[in-house]
Amino acid sequence: MKKILSFILLIAALSMLFTACTKEDNKLVNVNGFTTEFGTIVNYEGKTNVIKINRSDVNGVEAVRYSLAEYFGKEVTVRISADVRREGNKGDITWRLNRMRDPTIAFIENAEPGIWYNISKEFTLNLTSSDPYLFLSIWAREDPNTSFYIANPTITVISEKNITPLYILFEKDFLFGNILDYHSAWRAGDTWGIDHAIYHHNVITPWFSTIVLAPPNKGEAYLFTDADRLVDFLLNKGVKVFGHTLIDMILGPAWLTEGSREDVMQNMKDYITTVLNNFKGKIYAWNVVNEGLRYMGLTAADARGDWRNCINEYFYDSPNQWFQKLGADYIEMAFRFAREADPDITLYYNEIFYMNLHKVDVTIKMIQDINDRYKKETGGTRNLIEGIGWQGHIYDYKNINYDVVREILDKLINLGIEIAISEIDISMVGQIEGPDKDSVMSEEDELTQAIICARLFQIFNEYSDHITRITFWGADDGYSWISLGNPTLFDRNFNPKLAFHAVNDPDGFLAQYDRR
Repeated sequence: MKKILSFILLIAALSMLFTACTKEDNKLVNVNGFTTEFGTIVNYEGKTNVIKINRSDVNGVEAVRYSLAEYFGKEVTVRISADVRREGNKGDITWRLNRMRDPTIAFIENAEPGIWYNISKEFTLNLTSSDPYLFLSIWAREDPNTSFYIANPTITVISEKNITPLYILFEKDFLFGNILDYHSAWRAGDTWGIDHAIYHHNVITPWFSTIVLAPPNKGEAYLFTDADRLVDFLLNKGVKVFGHTLIDMILGPAWLTEGSREDVMQNMKDYITTVLNNFKGKIYAWNVVNEGLRYMGLTAADARGDWRNCINEYFYDSPNQWFQKLGADYIEMAFRFAREADPDITLYYNEIFYMNLHKVDVTIKMIQDINDRYKKETGGTRNLIEGIGWQGHIYDYKNINYDVVREILDKLINLGIEIAISEIDISMVGQIEGPDKDSVMSEEDELTQAIICARLFQIFNEYSDHITRITFWGADDGYSWISLGNPTLFDRNFNPKLAFHAVNDPDGFLAQYDRR
């Protein structure tokens, strides 16, 4: 059934939440559900029931708001129409949703003062924010003498349908997760992005490296304030939290690896112990060591030899200081310190294979060696390394081999520990780093990416009895760390791409689209 809603908005660069009363009489100005504490209702230039807002009266950004809360969890297609006018100076007119980034719903550039402009456009929104609303906002730089007029604003709801959270599709098989990192909505203050991540996922992996948590100088307080707030927020939303990562190639403050071998061992132990004690009872599992083995070039000879000869000595051009000070044993040390600090959590090793079976064999040899030695020393059956995270970054999508994917899973299953697909993204331009650089995808690229997702999830579903968690590495293309490649399931406006539908129903998608 069609519903008529009133609607309008202009663009903003700042964010401030909107309160609920007019400054004159403590009542909101309300025109067909659109409310403002800054405006008045006037008749103007032949139009009645017009909202007038003076720039000098606007205290914040969101000058007019309309709640879409009744559509939470739905995809709605609407047609908008409104007459808008500026008086005072020339400037843009933009319709927006409650986010610091796009979507820009409609746009008039350099609107001339004294002219009525009609905005009329059809658009689709996926409303996964807990408090979705549309708003009229005003640039802080606007001339205080500028006035804005909104007449005849309407939205016709053309269609609406429920959005099934992705995690529900897989809740009988494995956890379905995503990451929140230092480029994320959390750091940017974009609650819409946080809500979107929570809506579709039942496990979130915050990026808690030494860069984020360790104090700048030894002996100072750890930087737990924002991290604690995020973890508590997620837990209160009913989302599990997976920790990433304790010891990484990306080093934080220099003090961690300064001094003698004994000093560095103690620094590592103190760091791991402090972090795990802080999050005890909240984060159920951790990637203890990340990417400890060489990225590329491992051979059959390496796989037959000593895994200690295959340690990743450099992160790009930066040396692995843990390896330089502690040797290959730094990996096992980190796991032992973690087990001692918190016996209740599950300890993971996280690695990227690039479809290299020799690297898989080296990784398996390392984990078996460490676990066998630990069980022999303790006289027990519990492994020290209890899970393997297989990073699913795909940069060379043209050469992906699905038979190798199956072979890797078969090899990992033989380890007898948990298996997670830990960092999935599929870039269409390779590994070009940096968030907020996404571009418009071609139809061909979007379809190619979706077919890859469908074929991967056919395999993951086949092996679901052995996979405990699948985690995508980016909730949308805008916030992704390799944004330019549009590597996620959602565009920057959180609209689902073809890849979303491919993951949702891989068999049906391939039956319709696969052109092999």
